[in-house]
Amino acid sequence: MSEAMALQVRLKQSRVIPLDVELSCHSHEVLCLLGPSGSGKTTVLRAIAGLLRSAEGKVKVNGRTWQDTQQRIFLPPQVRKTGFVFQDHALFPHLSARKNITLAMQHLDADRQVSESERLLSLVNLEGLDRRLPSQLSGGQKQRVLLARALVAKPKILLLDEPTANIDQQGEAHVFELLKSLTRDITVLVVSHDIGFISSYV
Repeated sequence: MSEAMALQVRLKQSRVIPLDVELSCHSHEVLCLLGPSGSGKTTVLRAIAGLLRSAEGKVKVNGRTWQDTQQRIFLPPQVRKTGFVFQDHALFPHLSARKNITLAMQHLDADRQVSESERLLSLVNLEGLDRRLPSQLSGGQKQRVLLARALVAKPKILLLDEPTANIDQQGEAHVFELLKSLTRDITVLVVSHDIGFISSYV
């Protein structure tokens, strides 16, 4: 594995969900992992985030080892600087877009929550929509709220599971352009089964 890589992953297991994958990504890149449903794409994301342990493997981010089964290293999820947007991670329907974001900011005081949520809403191009409930947002707008919430912790890597599922083509374009803009500060790993989506934006 090259030390110049921002993300280096080698995972292998034969039981439960079989895996045999090696991938790497430079900083300032969007890496897309393409495969059919059930092929283990989400499992790879969960292993990187520390939500499961693979039987064999190594995960390094920006030169820091998060997992190395040979050296018995396994950092818990709360220590890993990851932002994870799950495919089925729904917004709270009774909370506004802003409150869905600030829910992840309980460690900040009230003034910081306001300023940071405004920064994130601006980053994902949702200014003026902060008071809308999820039912009042389009699919692409909901996805951008989820992205903003995942960025609260200032992650080193952003993991996205089917980020354009159930949104229209215009929403897909907005989301992918946002992902590319985020790579100035963060490494982005996207998994998808949709080859049309991948080929359109890479």
